[in-house]
Amino acid sequence: MAGIVHIEHQYDASADAVWALAKDFDALIQMSAGSVKYRGLPDTAGLTEGDVIEFEVSPFGLLPWQPYRVEMLEVDDAARRFVSLESGAGVKSWRHTLTVVPEGEGCRQTDHVEIDAGAMTWPTTLAARRMYRRRDIARRRLLGLT
Repeated sequence: MAGIVHIEHQYDASADAVWALAKDFDALIQMSAGSVKYRGLPDTAGLTEGDVIEFEVSPFGLLPWQPYRVEMLEVDDAARRFVSLESGAGVKSWRHTLTVVPEGEGCRQTDHVEIDAGAMTWPTTLAARRMYRRRDIARRRLLGLT
């Protein structure tokens, strides 16, 4: 059975600004500090539907580097939504749907993740929930909201 992470965050920032961060690899590195380190990410910001990105991760920055693969199944800039299918580092599949929708003067970002890590699904889901909550703190800093 897959583990599910569903987290929503409200921001007093434009949906376009939050969407831009969601697609920026440099921002990803900063937002993931303490949860995962990346090696070999592309230098360019942005994602395109059909992209396949292969790089390495070190969970918590402490465990050995392991291969990781992300396939962008959907990237819709107009709807501010992407769907990725990821695998590696002990994860069989990590299907991540991210949406950013305008709300009032700001916006809401929703991350919905379905995780299959075999026998490690439960602890992987807990670690993922922690990571997505922590990313909110860094995202607010990057947006100038703190």
